[in-house]
Amino acid sequence: MIRCKKKEDEKRFFSRKGYATQNIMAVCDFDLTFVFASAGWEGTYHDYSIFKRCVLNPRYRSLHQILYYLVDAGYPNRLGFLAPYKGFWYHRPEFRRRQRQPRDNREHFNRAHSSLRSIIERTFGVWKNRFGFLALMPWYDMPTQVDLVLASMAIHNYIRRDRQPDNFFAPISSAYEYAFEDLPDEDPELEDRLDDRDDIVDEDNVPEMNDVRNNIGRALHRLRRRGNRAG
Repeated sequence: MIRCKKKEDEKRFFSRKGYATQNIMAVCDFDLTFVFASAGWEGTYHDYSIFKRCVLNPRYRSLHQILYYLVDAGYPNRLGFLAPYKGFWYHRPEFRRRQRQPRDNREHFNRAHSSLRSIIERTFGVWKNRFGFLALMPWYDMPTQVDLVLASMAIHNYIRRDRQPDNFFAPISSAYEYAFEDLPDEDPELEDRLDDRDDIVDEDNVPEMNDVRNNIGRALHRLRRRGNRAG
């Protein structure tokens, strides 16, 4: 969510944080760039509702035609999108705090999924740190505020692809090293929003993607057991 300026009587933009926000759905690649973004949604609009509006719109169908996208547990495991197992340990800090490795296929899958999906937190972190106005949007009309969000994403991508030394990207290690070795604490804002999406029913999942998830989990578990025997 990005803080925005709206009239006090337009309650639909007011989130539970007590101020107006616009909700954003974005897709990031492993190079820390945005490959898709839909901005300007009311702060009270459910993330999964935005997801359905985007993926069902013919303009956005290209989103899920290449392999699959990693999504958090607030979304279903549907064709083109791969979600973690609900109700099982997920974040790497959970395993570190309790000083143990994943014990079954589902925990192995969830930890790997968490490591890879951390690219979202990294990309949004660099973007928000660079463009300070995102924390307190200027008093423009809503279409202009949406344009500012999308324009800043485009500039973010341009800077990243230019490959010049940059104070915001420089502290971050490569995507591969970070994804598997250096997952930070989660963004509390994302965690708060995830807590609101537990009402998504299992019927939204599809067997094909459940099979993909199960197969990956089994493969990761086999690799771990093989590595333990070799050690």
